[in-house]
Amino acid sequence: MTAERRLEHMSFVTRLSGRFGQDAVRLAIRLRTESDTPDKDARLLEEGVPEGHVFGSMDICGLRIACERGVFTPRLSTIDLVWRAAQRSADVEFGRAPIVVDIGAGTGAIALVLAAAVDATCIGIDTAAVDLARRNALALSLENRTTFFVADARGPEFAALLPEADVVVCNPPYIPDRIRLPTDVVKNQPAAALYSGPDGMGLTGVCLRLGLSVVRPGGFLLLEHDPAQTGVVAALARRRGGWVADYARGGTTVLRREAS
Repeated sequence: MTAERRLEHMSFVTRLSGRFGQDAVRLAIRLRTESDTPDKDARLLEEGVPEGHVFGSMDICGLRIACERGVFTPRLSTIDLVWRAAQRSADVEFGRAPIVVDIGAGTGAIALVLAAAVDATCIGIDTAAVDLARRNALALSLENRTTFFVADARGPEFAALLPEADVVVCNPPYIPDRIRLPTDVVKNQPAAALYSGPDGMGLTGVCLRLGLSVVRPGGFLLLEHDPAQTGVVAALARRRGGWVADYARGGTTVLRREAS
């Protein structure tokens, strides 16, 4: 790297560190190696435009996931959810392939990371998101390991589309309707992927109900939520019944389906 390039790299790190902390180093490398207009793209990142929109993609667990405006951009915080889903999938009895379902397609990132090891079914309400997830599967040569549907999780026919599963993963919207998010978030992410009723738990409750119909006894339901909602999610699960707490930390809750 020339002295000029080193100075440019350090300049990007300095500019981005206030917003991104240690992740500024990784983003500076992307700017230097992938961008034709690095100064402009650095400014977009500073303004809160998601990384996936600036570069057209994100790297999630080693997979390059294409991103588009209008489709919720995956966050690095979701990696914990994916890792624990992969761990629970590996716990399935020897000699049988685990069945994994991802509710809420987005870019398909969760299902595609899991599909590197197991077959996955991915269902979302938004046609554009499911189409993008399918294209990502093709680009990653995972189209034979993934099945995609467009359907509304709140609809009466939704559960009938799902196979009986060992692991169900859901990263639903969980922001209460009354909360005013920063302008850059509202501008760059679809509202339907952010807000979920007065307490933010509308679709989380739907996932808990669906899980009772879909998850095998002894199987797992994994939910992402705001860390402050951990107690609320636990209370909803107790009220619904049929679930045993398996793990709850940060923004991830894992519930085990009670044996029949």
